[in-house]
Amino acid sequence: MRRIINIFRNLISKVATKKAVDAQNHTIINVGILYICVGKYDMYFKLFYRSFEKYFLKGSNKIYFVFTDNIKLTNTYSKCANIHFIQTKKEGWPYDTLLRNRYFNEHFDKFQGMDYLIFCNANMICKREIYLDELGLGTYNKTFGVLQPYYFHKNAETFPVESQITCNAYFDKLDIPKIKHYFQGCFYGGNYLEFKHLVDTIYEWTEGDLNNTLIPIWHDESYLNRYFFEYPPFALHPGFAYPENVNLPFVRYNTMLVKSKLASHSNIRS
Repeated sequence: MRRIINIFRNLISKVATKKAVDAQNHTIINVGILYICVGKYDMYFKLFYRSFEKYFLKGSNKIYFVFTDNIKLTNTYSKCANIHFIQTKKEGWPYDTLLRNRYFNEHFDKFQGMDYLIFCNANMICKREIYLDELGLGTYNKTFGVLQPYYFHKNAETFPVESQITCNAYFDKLDIPKIKHYFQGCFYGGNYLEFKHLVDTIYEWTEGDLNNTLIPIWHDESYLNRYFFEYPPFALHPGFAYPENVNLPFVRYNTMLVKSKLASHSNIRS
């Protein structure tokens, strides 16, 4: 475990050096932030929006694409020019998360003009400044994902990957030893073209499985891990998805709020 932590510390040091160089480049980038808050998840948006405006990719042109069924939320932020609301029907658990790539696929034309697209979970807040290089989106990295905080130090044999052999997210016994990381589905992104490839691919996998009444064990996260196994991203340490009430040996960049603090988990999903 100490070896893994040291690897991340060395990586952060290299990123910080490159970030200082890039700070001299005044090219403004366009970043589309994709956010789903159907049902009662709208309760998190105020904290999310304020924190990301304050800390996330400062100096960039950020556009928030908010998929919601909440008219009150839409009316509250109607005067914010950088928030685009996309009316989305609540499908119920687990479809509200499982179908995210269907939503993105159907509305991808709205993302034109974005240099980068980034998905964020509803209950995420940004706790410190994050720059593009810290996400690994430089010359050699086209996508990024964040390591699951409870599996970053474990062996691949313990990862909760999909075991249904006919599912598109399936990992067979020969694949599992080759898995380097298990990614959480709460925070990932990439440049426009690579993110479109990710969305289109997972959308096809998801729809194909639904036609056969198949749902993977961890829904969209299962598909994301299959995709990142085939198309490896830049791996962010778990501090970019830091659980609110957990102590980890990483710098806290983003906090994942405990959902039960504002309402019961099952009540939010219902």
